[in-house]
Amino acid sequence: MAPKERARTALEHREPDRVPIFEPWMHTIIIEKILHRPFTGVNDMIDCYKKLEIDFVPISFGAPKGWKPKFLDDKVFVDEWGRKWRYQKGAIWDMFGFYIEGTINTPEKFDEFEFPDPLAPGRIDDLEIALKAVGDEYAVMGAVDQGIFERAETMVGLEKLLLYMYEKPSFVRKVLEEHYKFSLELGKRCLDAGAEFILIGDDIADNHGPFMPPRLYEQFVHPYSRSLVQSLKKRGAKVIRHTDGNLKPIMNYILDLGIDGLHPIQPEAGMDIVELKRTYGDRLSLVGGVDVAKLLPFASEDEVEKEVIDVIRKVSPGGGHILASTNSLHSFVPDIDKFVKNVLRYVETAP
Repeated sequence: MAPKERARTALEHREPDRVPIFEPWMHTIIIEKILHRPFTGVNDMIDCYKKLEIDFVPISFGAPKGWKPKFLDDKVFVDEWGRKWRYQKGAIWDMFGFYIEGTINTPEKFDEFEFPDPLAPGRIDDLEIALKAVGDEYAVMGAVDQGIFERAETMVGLEKLLLYMYEKPSFVRKVLEEHYKFSLELGKRCLDAGAEFILIGDDIADNHGPFMPPRLYEQFVHPYSRSLVQSLKKRGAKVIRHTDGNLKPIMNYILDLGIDGLHPIQPEAGMDIVELKRTYGDRLSLVGGVDVAKLLPFASEDEVEKEVIDVIRKVSPGGGHILASTNSLHSFVPDIDKFVKNVLRYVETAP
């Protein structure tokens, strides 16, 4: 099977010739060490996916042509959504770093803010490059990163947004509505460009559980998230949803979204991929299984191989499984060279 066919087969709960591999985000340092050359842009990312024989090629959307971040000093900048970040070169893409705070955190500031244009020139330039380069063979994905809730909560501030659900619910809905419209238009644009797969990244939980009670999730967030997924699927997209954390209290809503796959299935958050396959495997493809918190940073290469084989044996039969790390190939590890060697062993172990 070609990678694209393999990816589609797994997302349709059928068993492909081998388990597909998915990695949504890679730190540029990881890419440089795998390719043994400096990272210069999207073509290096494509080459890295090809070298690792990863079936999906997710491509994040970009800033508008000519847009420049507003630097408040030599380290802190404000992005398009009025969020403050501490710059860190190479953090997935160069213009992301450590989140500091949201600045559009009152109804008054919201009314004064001009939301970014999802159709601005430059948004999907990298996606178009990837589609032209490998779109016939690989499952090139348009990535709607930091989706409806995550972008809203970083724009307003998580604590304030949750408080406003009680105190100013109409304000919360206005914020979520804007991010829903942005995500939808961006997703539609990716599909119009030729993408057949969409990745929606939208964290709504941590290791303890969802950021809000299920009733508030149902009331505020779920309608927008479901509408986004359903609208994209009506256009023929296969949709993988990324959200960290313990989703057990809201798994009924996750299923109701209508997504094809769920990533990353974090074991440290109580998300057991074997249990989830047994319970939900007929309705949801599971994307994960390779622990990035302990296994890849600290284990031996032989231990990595043994664990990957065990995951494949327990989860892959019957289809509906895509092998992936349980978050992303990040650089927050004590020994980056050891981590990269373990990543190489993990992808080489997949049959």
